[in-house]
Amino acid sequence: MKRSQYIYIFITISLCVWVTLYVWSYHKKVKNRNAYIAFHKMAYSESKMKNLASEIQGLAEINQDKVPTNITELIVWFLSDPLLVECLKDDMYFKKLVETGKFHDEWNNPVKLVVESPRKYIFISSGANGKDENGKGDDITYAFDPLEMRLKGKEQVILKTQGTM
Repeated sequence: MKRSQYIYIFITISLCVWVTLYVWSYHKKVKNRNAYIAFHKMAYSESKMKNLASEIQGLAEINQDKVPTNITELIVWFLSDPLLVECLKDDMYFKKLVETGKFHDEWNNPVKLVVESPRKYIFISSGANGKDENGKGDDITYAFDPLEMRLKGKEQVILKTQGTM
């Protein structure tokens, strides 16, 4: 073989190796980017659950009435508080909750409110795969006590009146 043929073979193999490495690195970046996006969607969904749980706890402390046991009761409960409606009227997430009557995660899947007991509520999102696995698999869960803030407030009042605080 002539020297020019060896050069041609070398250039062809080099080009193939370069294309292979470029495609591999691009795929790796896309895969990492998708994992990054999925992680942030999961974190933001959990953050929404925590915020909604805080609103439930705050309203329970203020209103001192029955805590809602499902999403529909929750919306009615929120709308019954004019101060909360005024504060959240420009919040896009709150508007969607009231308009659709559903609480959605970042994948636009409905989030369930499960009441295990009067002191244990659980939000369950079906996660990225969209399958309801009852809190297993990739489901995102957030458990909270709807009466927690109210009890802490009462305990503080009791401690203040006893002079121990």
